[in-house]
Amino acid sequence: MKPLQLTMQAFGAYAGEQIIDFTLLGDKNFFLIHGPTGSGKTTILDAISFALYGSASGDLRESKNLRSDYAPAEQKTEVEFTFKSGEYIYQVLRSPEQELKKQRGEGTRKVPAAAALFKILTDGSKKPLAAKSDEVTKKITELIGFKAEQFRQIVLLPQGEFRRFLIAESKDRKAILETIFKTELYRRIEALLAERSTAIDNDYKALKQQQQFILNSTECENNDQLLADIQIFLQRQKEETAALQTASAQLAAAKLQLQQAQELHNAFAEATAARTAFLTLTEQRSAVETAKTEAAQADKAALLEEIYNSTLRAHKHNQECLSAEQSAQQATAAAQAKLQELHQKLSEQLQQLDGQSIKDTANLDKALELLNQRILQLHSEAAKLSGVTSELERLAAALVDNEPCPVCGALQHPHPATITAAQKSELQLKTQTITRQVQSLQLLQQSYQQAQLHLAGCEATLKANQAASVNAAKEFSALREHFKERLDASDFESQTAFLAALRTESTRKQLQQTIAAYEQNLAAATDRLQRAQNAVNGKTEPELSACKAAEQQADALYRQLTAQTAVTAKELSDLQKAQLQLQELEKKMGTLQDAYQTAASLAETARGNNPSRLTFSAFVLQAILDDVLQAANLRLTSMSRGRYSLSRTGDVLDARRENGLNIEVTDSFTGVARPVKTLSGGELFLASLSLALGLSDVVQAYAGGIRLDTILVDEGFGTLDSEALDMAIRTLTDLQKGGRLVGIISHVSELRERISARLEVIPGQRGSTAVFHV
Repeated sequence: MKPLQLTMQAFGAYAGEQIIDFTLLGDKNFFLIHGPTGSGKTTILDAISFALYGSASGDLRESKNLRSDYAPAEQKTEVEFTFKSGEYIYQVLRSPEQELKKQRGEGTRKVPAAAALFKILTDGSKKPLAAKSDEVTKKITELIGFKAEQFRQIVLLPQGEFRRFLIAESKDRKAILETIFKTELYRRIEALLAERSTAIDNDYKALKQQQQFILNSTECENNDQLLADIQIFLQRQKEETAALQTASAQLAAAKLQLQQAQELHNAFAEATAARTAFLTLTEQRSAVETAKTEAAQADKAALLEEIYNSTLRAHKHNQECLSAEQSAQQATAAAQAKLQELHQKLSEQLQQLDGQSIKDTANLDKALELLNQRILQLHSEAAKLSGVTSELERLAAALVDNEPCPVCGALQHPHPATITAAQKSELQLKTQTITRQVQSLQLLQQSYQQAQLHLAGCEATLKANQAASVNAAKEFSALREHFKERLDASDFESQTAFLAALRTESTRKQLQQTIAAYEQNLAAATDRLQRAQNAVNGKTEPELSACKAAEQQADALYRQLTAQTAVTAKELSDLQKAQLQLQELEKKMGTLQDAYQTAASLAETARGNNPSRLTFSAFVLQAILDDVLQAANLRLTSMSRGRYSLSRTGDVLDARRENGLNIEVTDSFTGVARPVKTLSGGELFLASLSLALGLSDVVQAYAGGIRLDTILVDEGFGTLDSEALDMAIRTLTDLQKGGRLVGIISHVSELRERISARLEVIPGQRGSTAVFHV
């Protein structure tokens, strides 16, 4: 991680917006942050730590207390930090929870903490990566490779806190190294070995439980007892099988005897049933003979049935013709009466018009002819009256003085032809009267003509019906005589006897079928009786109940032995199956025992259950720590003028804790190694600085490690004498030559003279400001 720009607003000692552009350093990678005590030098480190992780660089400052006391109530506290990690540039914005003045009204409002992380693309646009405080912190940890606490021990070294890695416990140092060098693989190997050992042990215990379960299910204490029980059941099975075979033969004999007895019993029952059926048919013989007589008489009557039915139809037709003739006579009389009525009305109408009376049909026809002429005459008179009136009115209206009249030729028209209203009304009334007379005569004429036509039709129908009645009477008389002749020639004494014997065709067929079925059933019953009697002649009906009891007793014994044999076979099968299962389990348990010895030994060793209390991952980290200490000693030996060197102790200090990563310092003046906590303040600062720089070197050297592009150190230089200070500055100067950005915070005035690139923090009554001097 390499800082590019830091923007603080209302943060710590900075009331307004403070922008620190690290790109102004150019190629100068070693710079000093200086200023009076309390001016806000450490606040810069707090801002970087807060932007990345949401917490200050030191444990004494909480994030909610980072708001500037100088800032106005409405100004928001926030930090924007742009940095480079690897090949990409990122920007993080973060603000703490704070109380701000309400935008409207009095009082304050609580603003929750907020954060956002962006990736700056090559075109300058921003790609959002996270938008919540926890998500931003998690993503920052993934990008940089450190958690907040580890970041403050390796990259950002706060005042009085960056020595923690030097004096940390073995367990805490292990967690830091695992995160930095990504050695969680080795911890996973430890876990997998432990899981493998536990899995094998669990499998063995499970097999052991299965073994005990099988023995318990067989009620045996061990395998030897199981083998003995199997031999006992084999002998029992042999004996029960022999007894079952004997019972099976006895049951077969009993079944055969019962079958033979049942067949003979059925034969006697069949003989009884056949005799009963034959007697029943014999009792029906009288009724069948009656049916035969009825059928014979019906067949004879069937010979006369056709002529009889023809005579009935002729009689019916004769009656229908007589009825039709009578109806035609009645219709003709009605038509004549209607015509006479119309004749009277027409005669009266003509007498009113012309004073003539119609006496007969000839005069009526002549009157009708005169009536037609009179109707035409009335039509003509009505038309003339209407036409004259209209023409006179038209000519009178068209007369003009000094112009000749079309009728008389006069030029003056003092008295033009006119018609009065009374004359016009009289003329219209006369026309209407003539019109009504015409209409009445026409209706009467039409009715009379229709009545004449209807009478003619009725007379024709009467004539035809009279002729049909004569023919029907002749036909009926001839058929009746023919039927009488046939009846006299038959065996029937009278027509009554004939009708009593007459049957329908379906009845005759039913009688014939009944007689045929009886004859067939009687023949079958006779044959059945003969065969059934032959089957039991000379034999005695058996005691069926005794045979059934013997068969049931033999069957019960066979079933009992069969069930007992099945139980024995099942128990024997279960025991043999259990024996095979136990043999298989013993093989598996033997294999698991061999595997468990190896797996358990590896797991215990990897877990640190060894004299050195050293886990597998700690063993790997020991090698890493040795490289770190070697790199640190290159600087510590120089800065301590060859007196001190750091080394890893191999002693187990506490068997209850993880060991193997403890650090001690060797004093060349005494030749004695002692705990690092015994160093003085200045010596501890030099050792911590050397260890931090050595760790940085090794991290970058390891393949797949995290690249450390920046180191920021807060104070500690005031504890050094001039010679030690000179060695420390020289070491840091050499460090920045590799392209690493090195920043230190110090009050030592000598440093301002020796370091050209400086970030000066200037306090003021309204907050501090920071200015680069390059």
